[in-house]
Amino acid sequence: MAIADGSRTRLALVAESVLGTTPTDPAFISAGYTDHTLNITRQYVRSNNKRPDRNVSSAVPVSGGAGGDINGELMHDAFTHALMESALFSTFSSDVMVNGVTQQSFTLESTYETGATDQYLRYVGQVVNSLEIQCAIDQIINVRFGMVGLNGSTDTAEITNATYAAVDTSEVLNSVAGFGNLTIGGVTGADLIDLTLNIDNGVDPRRALGSFGAISLRNGRCTVSGSMSVYFEDAALLGLFLNGTNTGLTFTLGQNTGEKYTFNIPQIKVTNLNLGDPGNDQDVVQQINFEAEFDSGIGGAIQITRNVT
Repeated sequence: MAIADGSRTRLALVAESVLGTTPTDPAFISAGYTDHTLNITRQYVRSNNKRPDRNVSSAVPVSGGAGGDINGELMHDAFTHALMESALFSTFSSDVMVNGVTQQSFTLESTYETGATDQYLRYVGQVVNSLEIQCAIDQIINVRFGMVGLNGSTDTAEITNATYAAVDTSEVLNSVAGFGNLTIGGVTGADLIDLTLNIDNGVDPRRALGSFGAISLRNGRCTVSGSMSVYFEDAALLGLFLNGTNTGLTFTLGQNTGEKYTFNIPQIKVTNLNLGDPGNDQDVVQQINFEAEFDSGIGGAIQITRNVT
């Protein structure tokens, strides 16, 4: 048996129609990703029964679960689109999606090449609890999907009749040619150093007596927030912060025609702004945090458009 090599692992997903149930003859979508922290968890409780020799009598497994983060470089591909839909509890319709209320779960499978017999770790009932997109100067745009699910298992063979779509060859998005059309409060041309967008769904496992794993997943509120570092050129953003004024944020990510995303957040509040004075030989930079609110125009807090030209 060979030692597993991190350069030869495969991560794939298939959508579930029933939470925690892998479809028959699953058609997996393979991921382009950098690494993940998916893990099957077990919680043990140490027995408090007394022994005259001072030893612990037993450690009892009382619950199990599975989840973790999928880290990657943002791409315009089927794997990313599927996880984005789960993150927004919605689906793309005519390439446009607004955050909604429909939970979408997946079976995730991580394959480790170990010679004659490969090892398969499967994580069922996996829902995107959080999405983070990070843009920074001179960098590829990074993405992180935080998964929460029901449970997991191991195997030494593929699921019967399983198929695996190849990893998409689309170009990864970068923050140079792949960052554009930014508008804050109707004003274009703000010069950013970095931008981070966060979506959190407050998903949490429900547990019940007699069940080792979670019985279902509770959905919380969809909170959209973020941060940005902006060169200080005028007091427009500072005024928004001081006055508690709502504004809008729109930006496009992607460098190739038909492989771009536009993110539209019509109602944000600047919840924190640090300016200060950095001293000699430094640029003055505004450190900004923002949170989104419901917008009646789009019927949600955030709208994502794919296949943008």
